[in-house]
Amino acid sequence: MKIYYYKHPLGNVGDDLNAWLWPRLLPDSFHGYTYHGAEAAKADDAEPLFIGIGTLLNELVPGRCNKAVFGTGTGYGEPIRHLNAKYYAVRGPLTAMKLGLDPKVAVTDGAALIATLARPSLPTKHKVSIIPHHGSSEETRRWETIAARMGLNFINPSRPPKEVIDAILASELVVTEAMHGAILADTLRVPWIPYLTTTGRHEFKWHDWCASLALSYDPFRLHPLYRKASLRTEFNQFIKQELNCQKLAHAIQRKKPVLSSNVVFESRLRTLQEKLAEFQHDAATGYFEPS
Repeated sequence: MKIYYYKHPLGNVGDDLNAWLWPRLLPDSFHGYTYHGAEAAKADDAEPLFIGIGTLLNELVPGRCNKAVFGTGTGYGEPIRHLNAKYYAVRGPLTAMKLGLDPKVAVTDGAALIATLARPSLPTKHKVSIIPHHGSSEETRRWETIAARMGLNFINPSRPPKEVIDAILASELVVTEAMHGAILADTLRVPWIPYLTTTGRHEFKWHDWCASLALSYDPFRLHPLYRKASLRTEFNQFIKQELNCQKLAHAIQRKKPVLSSNVVFESRLRTLQEKLAEFQHDAATGYFEPS
């Protein structure tokens, strides 16, 4: 069985968690990767797939092979329910509803299982850390400038998972546009505040995940920043950076940080652990082998 996930060319912690987490939780269970995209969708491969962390449940998932779905979400493309897939858990109730699944399958994002791993005892070094969306990676310099000006720790979501996790563990508060920045913070029990710079593309998955933990998604707005600006628009970018500094300062001071309740989180985590044990049993007894 192969792990199936989206591999961003520049790296994205929310996707790269798949190659980091599942082999740690399930050693010797997987032997390679298949990457989400049009090429995999067209491939005539019967190799079973483990579909884990990501917004992956759409028309690009290969149809022929058997599949295990574990903590995955919908949100991009056309949501498709595959008859040759066993849905152990999905990210939240909106995904379950879109696919016509039993509401009990709506557990939470699979990344919550990071809570079951041993973590280093790190001192708190950062009062506030900021994590932009990985789609903003080309504008990293501008966000780093804002962070430096405000005395915030900058966490690049394109860095390796262990590096991002350690940086979050060393923070008192995380301000994040990246959903998996919030998921990791919540899993590590670090309060977080969401923000957004663009609307219309990512809100569904945020609402889906938040609903799984009895949370509401209420981001504050910041201006989008662009790396490649002409001389004429460079001044505009400078003004937006200044405004973003003001808005960030106001939100950090006034906005109530978010953290799911221990009771709800532990309940979802126990369910994920039970579902993981069920998957291990199924895989060991040949459930996913091609017929």
